Amino acid sequence: MLEVKKRQKSQNTRDNIWYSLIELLRKKNLDEISVQQICDNASVHRTTFYKYFEDIFMLVEFGLEKTIEDVLLDVIYSDVEKISTEHIVAFVSTNRVIIRNIYETKYYHLVYRKITAVLEKYLIEALQRGEKKYTLDIPVEMIAKFYGGGFNEILTWWLDKPLMSQASFIDELNKLYQVMIDSCTQKSYPK
Repeated sequence: MLEVKKRQKSQNTRDNIWYSLIELLRKKNLDEISVQQICDNASVHRTTFYKYFEDIFMLVEFGLEKTIEDVLLDVIYSDVEKISTEHIVAFVSTNRVIIRNIYETKYYHLVYRKITAVLEKYLIEALQRGEKKYTLDIPVEMIAKFYGGGFNEILTWWLDKPLMSQASFIDELNKLYQVMIDSCTQKSYPK
């Protein structure tokens, strides 16, 4: 019981630090935020920050994974054939300032890779689950890298230049996702 309480307290502390960064990202770019500012905003000591995270980028990675799990995981698991791009786009649209402030950093390539890695993780799961069997000789991880990077590029483009409506963009992402699933899988039938 004590171990469970300890883990919950650790999780709450990490979450608090992440939410502190989110608040700061509403006002300024990631490059303009220091660990000390995050700690002051979260009311934790710097040693507490470093107990859980090596640096701000590890915090960003943690936060992105947490966000995807909190917001999208149930959607991804509910229907492998159609990842809910509506939820992804709605999240991006609602948090446009925060996401842009994460991307607009001199360490853009590191942030981009971390976001792509999070997308890859869920694409791998989508390709390995469901009634359709993964059929390519190329390792599923490579296909997830290919499409994860593509989805990230398209979201980044839309974030900066929302030329199409949110509904049209969702429709286009759904088509792209379906192409990925169809091109990599084959319906498996019971024997």
